[in-house]
Amino acid sequence: MSGVLYRLAYFSHNRLDDSINGMVDTLGGILWTSRRNNRLHGVTGALMYNFGCFAQILEGSSESLELLFERIQQDPRHTAVTLLTHGPAHERGFERWSMGYIGTLSDQAEMLCKVSMDKLPDPTRVTGDDLFDTLRRIVQENEEN
Repeated sequence: MSGVLYRLAYFSHNRLDDSINGMVDTLGGILWTSRRNNRLHGVTGALMYNFGCFAQILEGSSESLELLFERIQQDPRHTAVTLLTHGPAHERGFERWSMGYIGTLSDQAEMLCKVSMDKLPDPTRVTGDDLFDTLRRIVQENEEN
């Protein structure tokens, strides 16, 4: 396995149960499983759920990220999975987070709108760098509080 660090960013529409209880249960399961598995494979990152979409940054070895992204693409809870970026990274942006989470009930989730509300329905207009900068800023603010 390579020692080179990679970063992957993607955007997808979700197919989650839109009831509050269904959403909370499903997201809780996703986060629990992701945090456990990511620790085992040296993966860090952050997941944003809002506006009926997922946006996620993942960091780790190229091999780990490719396997994980393949599972994400096959997961029936996602549709229209769009890879925004996948390439070498100089350092981890989420080194303390096996899976940080920014959700619909968080005031900070509104910061994603600063990437541009009109970009969200069209992931081709959101760059991996936009997503990384926004999620990193939100996670850093939550760490300080």
